[in-house]
Amino acid sequence: MFLTAVLVLFGSLPAGHQDPAALRAGPISSAVAVAAVTPVGAVTLLILVASAIFGAVHRAETWGQVLDFRDVRHSNLGGRGPDEGTPELVYADVASAAAGKVDLVVQASRDYRAHSTRDNGVEGHLGRISLRPSEEAHFNFSFRHSEDRVPMQRFFFTVYLSSAGERVRVSGFTRLCWDLDAKFERQSRHSGQDVLLEAPPDMEPLMPGDLEGLTERRHAATFFFESADLFNVSVFTEGDGQASVDFLFSGQNVVADLCEDADSGTGLGTYVGAWLCPELAFVIKQSPTQLLSPAMALPMRTAMKKAMKGSAMKAKAMKKPMKAMKKKTVSKIATGKRAKSVVFRGNKEKTTGGLQKSNLMLNKRGKVVSKKMHAKGKSIQKFVQNWLNAVMTARKELGIKGFCAVGGKSAQGKALYAKAKAIYAA
Repeated sequence: MFLTAVLVLFGSLPAGHQDPAALRAGPISSAVAVAAVTPVGAVTLLILVASAIFGAVHRAETWGQVLDFRDVRHSNLGGRGPDEGTPELVYADVASAAAGKVDLVVQASRDYRAHSTRDNGVEGHLGRISLRPSEEAHFNFSFRHSEDRVPMQRFFFTVYLSSAGERVRVSGFTRLCWDLDAKFERQSRHSGQDVLLEAPPDMEPLMPGDLEGLTERRHAATFFFESADLFNVSVFTEGDGQASVDFLFSGQNVVADLCEDADSGTGLGTYVGAWLCPELAFVIKQSPTQLLSPAMALPMRTAMKKAMKGSAMKAKAMKKPMKAMKKKTVSKIATGKRAKSVVFRGNKEKTTGGLQKSNLMLNKRGKVVSKKMHAKGKSIQKFVQNWLNAVMTARKELGIKGFCAVGGKSAQGKALYAKAKAIYAA
């Protein structure tokens, strides 16, 4: 009887055992309808009720603190600046522990190199670390209170795979959750305590401003830590060596569609099946990725619908041919404040203003700008350069330090203006 219940769940029960009324009902009501015809429905209903109970317990066990990265106290990651002092990146008062408010301290390996250290810190509500393409960097995240490292209990840490070919490795976590339609692959190592997330090489790049939409949850993976004072993250980037690549992360619980524990590598669905019967546990363990939902209701509901609606779909297909699905087109035009960077990187053909890669360049500050506007700015600079040189010479001769307005009501400003005007006229 248990094996028959499994066949109902996975859509393998013959059509003769299905009640037509169940085709129009939900998973639980469908099981009740099937129970009226065959004893299999009672077992199926028992499995669904047990899954709902275990799912509620699972969700209750995964509450945790949200880390706040908005306050950057010190930014000198890897000793690259822009601040001076200790080579670390410090997020102040990210959460509360038994000792009080704690800071999150990020330290980088010696081989860390940033594309732009000024970008390190925050991007909206996200933490942000600037990287160079085609390189790897290793980071240590630790919690600190009054210069002492302290353990943090039950917290979330979410990483976003924002660029094509990007790989992120995280270790020391308790549970990993991801979206049903995740755009990356997962590879567990060392009995699940170390996981590698890998974005496909043809993935469209993700900008920080795009992370407000629910569809971008497909780029996110949420790690739950039961207790930790230190955890490690490694990032491997791809690219052409010129554009910037950002490692984005947050302290929020973003996704919880599919989850697996680090120690076992399986979700709660395995334990539900083992509690009901050994045969069902064996079938579930053969494909754990299909039943890793915390509530276990979603995969069971999907399997039940496939089993119950099989005959109805065949009848409808015989009456009317199905329409061909339209192919989704991807825009070749880059939008947003980083449109020039996307085009210069080669991921899009042009910006909304029509600028192509051949029309763009990197200025001396590492920013992607238009070649035409860069040349225009240089030509304008020539008209005011003589006056700027005259003002700087006048300040030096008059011994002026700090800010001083040229002209104005002060005697020093009037003297500076007269001196600069005389030097400019000479």
